[in-house]
Amino acid sequence: MSLFKKQQSEILTADSLLVLHTANTFEIDEFEVFTLAYEGWFGQAASFKDIEVHFYTYKSNGSVPHWVRNYCRSIVSFNTAKALSVYVNAEDRTGRVLRQLILGLCVVLSSIILMNTF
Repeated sequence: MSLFKKQQSEILTADSLLVLHTANTFEIDEFEVFTLAYEGWFGQAASFKDIEVHFYTYKSNGSVPHWVRNYCRSIVSFNTAKALSVYVNAEDRTGRVLRQLILGLCVVLSSIILMNTF
């Protein structure tokens, strides 16, 4: 075997990384990701046979069906938006506290200045 030839088990595409990320997010296996994606796309429960052919193709060459890719992208997008909203809310709270602190200092300083001038 050549050093440059990848084995089938080493095939990782961007789409297969999305599937792995989604599986890790929900702490489920990849087959379950396919099952959830099927139900989300087709609107009905998936049988083992419905998933088996697509999952076998995915495992053998890294090819991800469009409905699984769409599902995984929506999960990643949702998690990214959720993380950003938490960050923005934290920044907003910090900014609000700093503004209140500065305003309080301004009031104290102006009262000291006014007391010293009279």
